[in-house]
Amino acid sequence: MAQAGFDGAVEAVLVPSNEVPEDAVRVVGPRVIGSKLDDILATYHTVGYQATNYGIAVEEVKAMLQWRLSDDVKALNTQRQHAEISDEEALHVRTKVFLGACSSLLLSGVRESIRFVCEHKMVHVVVTPGGGIDGDLLRTLDPSAVTIGQYNAGDGPRQGNLRVAEYGRDVVVRYAKKCLQKLIGDNLVQTPSAIVRTLGKLLAEESGIDCKSSVLYWCSVNNIPVYCPSIVDGWVGEAIFEVNEERMAKGEPALRVDLIEDVKGVNTEATTAKHTGMVILGGGVVKHHICNANLMRNGADHSIFIGTGQEFDGSDAGARPDEAVSWGKIRPGTKAVKVYADASLVFPLLVGQAFAPFYAENKGLFP
Repeated sequence: MAQAGFDGAVEAVLVPSNEVPEDAVRVVGPRVIGSKLDDILATYHTVGYQATNYGIAVEEVKAMLQWRLSDDVKALNTQRQHAEISDEEALHVRTKVFLGACSSLLLSGVRESIRFVCEHKMVHVVVTPGGGIDGDLLRTLDPSAVTIGQYNAGDGPRQGNLRVAEYGRDVVVRYAKKCLQKLIGDNLVQTPSAIVRTLGKLLAEESGIDCKSSVLYWCSVNNIPVYCPSIVDGWVGEAIFEVNEERMAKGEPALRVDLIEDVKGVNTEATTAKHTGMVILGGGVVKHHICNANLMRNGADHSIFIGTGQEFDGSDAGARPDEAVSWGKIRPGTKAVKVYADASLVFPLLVGQAFAPFYAENKGLFP
């Protein structure tokens, strides 16, 4: 009886499994000694866990950047059912890339990686919250206002392990108010994207600063729209408030911010695109705004999410790509990946491994 019981346990535990597929990828880690960083990162695809997801993200960014309508016969035939497209035109139709970045990243050194892809026209639509606008402006107008350091009592405001000078608000509000006064003129209704474009453009008129370090400056130069649906939630919003208070005190009409026109704008960016990609750093409003725009075209073709959000609480920030597929924000059958990691660790590496090499090899695409 004892043996019979043991045999039953063996059958229950050691259930026969499927054969390992011949094309299965073995787990292999990097050879650390004598290896360069690029060599180590190139092995991440076979390391497992989030290293593998990072490796998938690198390959997906490369695929997103390399895509051309002329190479995608199925997509080209579909497009030709709706409009005439010559072979020459198809050769120049590439992926429209939507980049979303939460506000903390533009205050941090990740800003420099974001600036690179904007300066070289490797992204075509940017979405960031009000704090992202503030962070880029502050680090442009006064680079010494944001420093690294653990918090001690009396050190002033901080964001994680970044110290932000107490006068930072005044620097941004003063500049934003000056820009708003120039922008308003006779037009008292402005979209957030128009306000942001002006904030970036007029940096070139400020003396004693490096305007070319700014994400907003390069977006204005390269006509990359920056959508900021939460523009009033930050220092620029406070500048709008102060400008309106001052105008109304003098009996002048107040500025009105038209959010709906920008919703139309970001949606139109998606619906008129032949092929789209999403690179979303963090979550919240930037993630939903970009995903929702791509919903209008039955989903994005390439999707890379980088963030620490978890799905257990039902948050949009924590939602996995397969949830976005269920809503129609990512096209079924496409390769989408979420890297569960702090974007400050991952995005500079992703730019260095995928965006920068593609730029170096295809400079003619980015005049």
